[in-house]
Amino acid sequence: MTDSGNLDSTFSTFSLGDFPLASGATINSASIAYKLLGPSNAPVVIYPTWFSGLISDNFYLLSPPSSVPAAISSATHRILIPALFGNGQSTSPSNSQQRPFPAVTVADNVAAQRKLLQHLGIDKIYSVIGWSMGGMTALQWASKFPEYFVKDTPGVVAICATVKCSIHNAVFLEGVKSALLAGAAGVGSKGVGTREEVTIEEQRKVAALKAMGRVYAGWGFSQAFYREELFKKLGFNTLEDWFTGFWEKWSLSKDVENLLCMAQTWQTADVSAGADLPRVLAEFKVPALFLPGEQDLYFHPYDATTEASSMPMGESRPIPGVYGHWAGGPGGDPEDIRWIGDRIREVFDTTQKS
Repeated sequence: MTDSGNLDSTFSTFSLGDFPLASGATINSASIAYKLLGPSNAPVVIYPTWFSGLISDNFYLLSPPSSVPAAISSATHRILIPALFGNGQSTSPSNSQQRPFPAVTVADNVAAQRKLLQHLGIDKIYSVIGWSMGGMTALQWASKFPEYFVKDTPGVVAICATVKCSIHNAVFLEGVKSALLAGAAGVGSKGVGTREEVTIEEQRKVAALKAMGRVYAGWGFSQAFYREELFKKLGFNTLEDWFTGFWEKWSLSKDVENLLCMAQTWQTADVSAGADLPRVLAEFKVPALFLPGEQDLYFHPYDATTEASSMPMGESRPIPGVYGHWAGGPGGDPEDIRWIGDRIREVFDTTQKS
């Protein structure tokens, strides 16, 4: 069953006012963008956006290719898709006059989403599902606000995500940041986790975004994907077609400052907020199903599986195949989306029958 009709690019916004961040800084006149689907009396599923993703980019699990059943449906669940700060819909450098734009954490995003739930009159969550940074946000929800989850909840489904940005993941992001900074402003990164603030000449933005897209191309999909030349299966005859038609098309649709903002959020993601991570994981009160990409190069399955094994109700089931990080996201293999949907329906069905 696939959702249709209300799956369009429209969205709502909720004013947060001057929103305080955990760092002590404030986002002035902040707002959070969201889309709410499904019956008001249905179990609530929160489905946050991901790095650079718009709300509509999340629709691939709600309305995949016609041959693939939807992973979650607004016919049976009330689905809330909140946009992360920096995505260009919620408050971001691109739509704010605030300079410098403050550093934002995943925990800050969850705090804003909690305010949104209160505004919507939602006091219980059935599940939180997300891919990549959306999955990190889902895990933050479970760690920070376990009391929001209903009894016998399926908990969180973290697709190609971890509770903390690993060192290697942060190193990958330094390459992304450096391509943007060098291309746009001729400067370098100030270091992992820093909030970069630059003045960008308009004519250099295109070069920066193209460079970022080509950097990402070597990381988003696996070595085996390239060895087997599977970009041809996706409709690109040559590597250059692939670079321009997939990666640069994606990166050129973004805003440089927004990407730098979100990269900092990603690099500093950590449910323990610098405390004892093993203790935090051991005290996890919500079930957590990790679905890492079997050949993900930066959200490595080893990290997800190790984290899951440290939780009382954690489980890791790697997505088989060679699509790497994009095994869990849009624009990849429909069979991967089918596999993910099967796992989500399994955990939902098990919970509803228990």
